[in-house]
Amino acid sequence: MSFFCVPKQVGMEDKSLGAEMVKAWRNDGFFYININTEQDKLLTRAFDASRSFMNMPMEYKRLCINELSFSGYYVGNEYKIDAENNGRHIEAWETYNICKDLPMDDRRVIDKWPCHGPVPWPSAVSGYRNAMQSWKNELGQIGTSVVELIALALGLNRTTISGLCVDGWHRLQTLHYPARDTVNIGKGLSSHTDNGMLVLLAQDPVGGLHVRPPIEGELRLRNWLDTESTAGMYEDVEPWHFVVPYNRTLVCFPGDTFQLLTDSFILATPHKVSLNAQERFSFAYFHEPNFNTVVRSLVLKDGRPSEVCLPDEQQQAESEQCIYYGRFFTSLWTRSYPLRPATRRILHDDPKCRERLAFLQQSAFAIKQNERC
Repeated sequence: MSFFCVPKQVGMEDKSLGAEMVKAWRNDGFFYININTEQDKLLTRAFDASRSFMNMPMEYKRLCINELSFSGYYVGNEYKIDAENNGRHIEAWETYNICKDLPMDDRRVIDKWPCHGPVPWPSAVSGYRNAMQSWKNELGQIGTSVVELIALALGLNRTTISGLCVDGWHRLQTLHYPARDTVNIGKGLSSHTDNGMLVLLAQDPVGGLHVRPPIEGELRLRNWLDTESTAGMYEDVEPWHFVVPYNRTLVCFPGDTFQLLTDSFILATPHKVSLNAQERFSFAYFHEPNFNTVVRSLVLKDGRPSEVCLPDEQQQAESEQCIYYGRFFTSLWTRSYPLRPATRRILHDDPKCRERLAFLQQSAFAIKQNERC
């Protein structure tokens, strides 16, 4: 178990710190980040706001959605009922997603970029928007420093990875898990890896997070591919390690995009959540590439970092080592939230959304083709 303090500004002198972080990921699957007093105050405010919202009537919470983006409220167990166990919930959680908050007059919203739009902030909860934005912004600074530390440790330029995340598609999930009872039978969230690049998680003292460390020789799927999924993988197969909730710490682990970037040198960390005797609150922050970015593997050739070339023009544009992030996110979230208004709009009601996504993807790959190594 490793604990690190993250500098606000990263320099070459911090390369050894990044190397220790990579070592912790490759050994344990995660590490802790210590936060200071001011950061802890922001976290406390955010927890208070999250509890206030989750205590609102269900009728109100369900109104906090919109048809443009995937921001807003969602009940995790709504479509996952175990019919063989008398209707008890297979999973039990609720969340409020905070994606990039874009006003209606933003050019991307006007041009109907899929998933782009405002956050439907709950006006009935005083201070909610400010508390969440302040905490999300602080996590964004920490996330930038961490990916720069990792880049140095991999022998890359400091900004090689963080450069992908300028105006990134960062998002914050506020999570609430109910206490275990006769309806909620013990599983908060099934095993999975996160589709993001870097995950920063804040827990309350109750606890319930379990991670699976890298295991030599064990198959780890590439969750960014439509043909492979980590959902439910190794759910009941040991080892799973309980992540102790320490005061003034964040939990940090890599997501699928980091596995892609490093050609599986760094593996996305499988994790799951079990319910406890008490209700539990947490935050999951995802530090992401720009929506309109092509992400491809970075490999070491003769000890020197270089980017994998894109496929030839006559081959499929996206390969096992290359994705268009906007399509990846849109595809994943429309599958994960099939009944959301945003999904219906993107897939069925508004063909301009699909046309825009196809155009953006084609343009992004055309730019990268001109930069081929």
